[in-house]
Amino acid sequence: MSCDGRVVKALDSKSNGIFPRVIWNGESIIEGAAEALSLLKHRHVQYLHTAGKKVCLVTNNSTKSPLDYLNKCEKLGIHILNEEEIVSSSTVTAYYLKHKLHVRNKVYVIGGPGLGKELDKIGIQHLGIGADHFEDYHSEERIFDVNLEKDVSAVIVGFDPHISYAKILKASSYLKNKDCLFVATNEDSCFPSTNPLLVLPG
Repeated sequence: MSCDGRVVKALDSKSNGIFPRVIWNGESIIEGAAEALSLLKHRHVQYLHTAGKKVCLVTNNSTKSPLDYLNKCEKLGIHILNEEEIVSSSTVTAYYLKHKLHVRNKVYVIGGPGLGKELDKIGIQHLGIGADHFEDYHSEERIFDVNLEKDVSAVIVGFDPHISYAKILKASSYLKNKDCLFVATNEDSCFPSTNPLLVLPG
């Protein structure tokens, strides 16, 4: 049996499959990834679709929306997917909040714009995305006079380049309410780096 035949036979015997691979690092595609994906597209994707099997790109990075990732894929020369076939942890988190936890009130987000876009899609109000710093950390009056929103039903945490004491203070204060849910978009302690001397906290 040919290699293609073995692949088709293996795929046909499964209802679902996960192929854990990193295809880019930052803004650079991993060597060989484009060729591997091109091979998948031309030889196997059509088979998968006609066999009723769906092909998806799944990422645990919540900083971007599926549309953002689609644009990145196309920029890197990957043209095998559409927006509906890209699933990020921001997509899953938004779905989980609405359909599993049945969140109806606003949520406080320590995270990036990709998470905000997915929450907007399904109609969940949110606050917290973007920079939020105290002008003077030595002013007790400023710190003790922080305004907290009412009816915050959950605190959502993902990667946030604007993480600050002010955000941690607000998140902790919302979570003081025993009914406020705490949801993390991913468990990564750090991200891959092209610089071996750097640790990139996740």
